[in-house]
Amino acid sequence: MVHELLYADINFFVAAVKFAKEGYTVVAMNRTAESFEAVDRRLKEVGAKYSFQAMDATDPDSVKGAFAQVHAELGRVDVLVYNTGGGGFGIPILEIKPEAFLQSFQASCVGALLCTQAVLPAMLASKGTGPREHGAKTRGTILYTSATSGFRGARCEMIFSLLHSVE
Repeated sequence: MVHELLYADINFFVAAVKFAKEGYTVVAMNRTAESFEAVDRRLKEVGAKYSFQAMDATDPDSVKGAFAQVHAELGRVDVLVYNTGGGGFGIPILEIKPEAFLQSFQASCVGALLCTQAVLPAMLASKGTGPREHGAKTRGTILYTSATSGFRGARCEMIFSLLHSVE
């Protein structure tokens, strides 16, 4: 099970609608358009400006290509919400296969790094418009979200909780 950037689960659904209502253009990045369908319907209902971009967050070339297209079409990314879905193994820790754990780690951690590297240079190069407290001179926000298991443990979800608590 490979994870997706801005996976169309409830966390992304709520964030996408909230940002759209605040006037942001929303770009959803997932491996497949099918996983975006529910959010697509809701964004249409609220009259949002949005688009879909196919991307595999675990593939450096896919990430670079997707963000290059976004930068070319829309300019700098002001807010990155990195939200991977899945990875809750639902089985005792002794039964988790290392390959499955590594795949979840790739999506949750390496994918977050790749996407951050794709947006951060433009954020750092921009002039900030907010208060200059603490010497801040740049503008941009990066949010890493995950499932609630990252905050509350559950039986047979210990490794998931550990993995996602480091995000």
